[in-house]
Amino acid sequence: WLHYLQEQDSAVCFYCATAVQQKMSLTNYIHDTFTKAGFSNWQKAKLKFSKHEQSGFHKNAVEMVTNFHKNKKNIGEILSAEYEEKRNDNRKALMAILTSMQFLGRQGLPLRGVYINNEEHAESGELNSNLHQLLRLLASDIPMLTTWPQIQNEVMEIMAHEILRKIASRFSGRKFSVMVDESTDISNTEQLVFCLRYVDDDLNTHEEFIGMHSLESTFAASITNTIEDIMLQMSIQLKDCWGQCYDGASSMAGCKTGVATSLLSKEPRALYIHCYGHALNLAVQETVKKNHILRDTLDTIEEMMKLIKKSPKRETIFKKVKEEIALESPGIRLLAPTRWTVCAPALASISGNYLALKETWLQSKTETKAQIGGVARQMDSFNFFFGVELGRKILNMTDNLSRTLQGPYISANEGQNIMQMTVKALPTMRSEKVLKKKRQELGCINEPKVGRKRKILHWYEVGSSDPAHHTQPCVEDLYRRTHYEVIDFASQAIQRRFDQDGYKILCKLEDLLCSKNQDLSKFDDVFNLYKEDLDKERLATQLNVLYANMGAGPVSLKNVVAFLKSLGQGQRHLYSMVMTLVELILVMPATNAISERSFSALRCVKTWLRSTMTQSRLNWCMVLHVHNDETDKLDLLKIANEFTMRNDSRKKI
Repeated sequence: WLHYLQEQDSAVCFYCATAVQQKMSLTNYIHDTFTKAGFSNWQKAKLKFSKHEQSGFHKNAVEMVTNFHKNKKNIGEILSAEYEEKRNDNRKALMAILTSMQFLGRQGLPLRGVYINNEEHAESGELNSNLHQLLRLLASDIPMLTTWPQIQNEVMEIMAHEILRKIASRFSGRKFSVMVDESTDISNTEQLVFCLRYVDDDLNTHEEFIGMHSLESTFAASITNTIEDIMLQMSIQLKDCWGQCYDGASSMAGCKTGVATSLLSKEPRALYIHCYGHALNLAVQETVKKNHILRDTLDTIEEMMKLIKKSPKRETIFKKVKEEIALESPGIRLLAPTRWTVCAPALASISGNYLALKETWLQSKTETKAQIGGVARQMDSFNFFFGVELGRKILNMTDNLSRTLQGPYISANEGQNIMQMTVKALPTMRSEKVLKKKRQELGCINEPKVGRKRKILHWYEVGSSDPAHHTQPCVEDLYRRTHYEVIDFASQAIQRRFDQDGYKILCKLEDLLCSKNQDLSKFDDVFNLYKEDLDKERLATQLNVLYANMGAGPVSLKNVVAFLKSLGQGQRHLYSMVMTLVELILVMPATNAISERSFSALRCVKTWLRSTMTQSRLNWCMVLHVHNDETDKLDLLKIANEFTMRNDSRKKI
């Protein structure tokens, strides 16, 4: 502890001098002989050295200097600690950004915004976007968020790809059906939605949205190329495609150059099913156009909707009148001919607000008086009242059928059975009591009249002397005949639209499954089509085992599926061919409703304020929003690691 200073010919205490130099808090500090000036009275050196060594000041200095050197780190350790602290701050900031983007993507909310103060000099203004404001909210706990650059597109891409990889892993190696539809978005870009339907090991059906892709043209060749490109990106092969479900547009279902025909030429097992939802909608439109009373009624209702919904003044009058006359009745519903399940509620809203609407026309005195007067006269006529009530009956049945068919668990075969139930129920609607009772309740409907019978040209006369030939028909008989004709035509139109070539093969597949004690030779065309998937001998053996274990009850698709689900995974291998046959039947969808729901999501994601987003960003936003349950389950730490591994500079920070 004693150091000799040769130039000054004196001695100092190393510990005491160091403690004073480092400004440590020492006790009993009296003089600076051994700290600064140095000791040079060598005659008393031995005595003074011993006395200083025993002093409390020296002992305190030795302890503090020793502890100081033990706790002191070298420069490398100090820099390393600062570096690690900075990395931790960066990780916290990145995880906060990922969490915010996960929330906005799940909800389908925009990330971008505008600069409030200065659009030309963005750095001098405040960004008014959902992401920026959300990060500002979190910045009170994580100050590093205020210094991070924008990395939105890259992060959204990583999140969307992670979700698509999870979905792809579920149907990897399985058979699937393709569901495609196209629509125009808010920026007038033709968008193609691509969805898949598959059956899992437990015979549960799943329908998954894969992506939204822009089309250069709506020709069949362009759509086919886009579908094949998407399948290539998802690492799925056309040979595993067992079904197609589109609408009836010529580019999709054309018998010569349509998308369905093109894919069928490459893969004959990819059966085409015209979407039952679209087919039902076409059958309803065909029924309405066939009958002039229904057609005129819907045209009048459309004009009424325009008068109410496009005039805030008239809508206010209607609401006040409705509160006084029909408080419990539903509001006015818009009539959308292209929507599947809104026609019946629209007619029901007219029927429930009949008196309120008539009073609204009386209180409306505007420049559209002539148009309002025409609508009011139509509402007084029996034809309009008859059309509303008849339309409600038929459209309630078809809307109920349409809602049922839209479920992802409904297969094409089951959809046909549900359709037959509806067609069987339509003739039971031939009741006149409800119509008469409703007319008596309103009390404002004119008496029905029979139009003047047109005179037959004399060279067309049949020369009959029967007096009935020249007699006017009874009014009730005329409307009764119209009522029955509309119901019969609706039944025929639905059956005709649902009678499809692809369904005939599905019927044979179901007959094959339920062919108890039947000769399988009559199903040779089915075995020729699915020769790579079904072995005739093995299937016959497994069907016999199946029937023996199911008991003496009726054999149906529903019962077979329930029996197979009750078995363990090992037991199902005993029925491997039967499982394949059931999968063939279940994988065919009844409707392409998932594509229509995707277009509804598109209207939420791509709005007027977000119409300039790129196609790739739109696709990522759609994946995050449509698969919101998967977005909630994202491993953000994994996303952050993938983000940092894309750039060497990110690895350092």
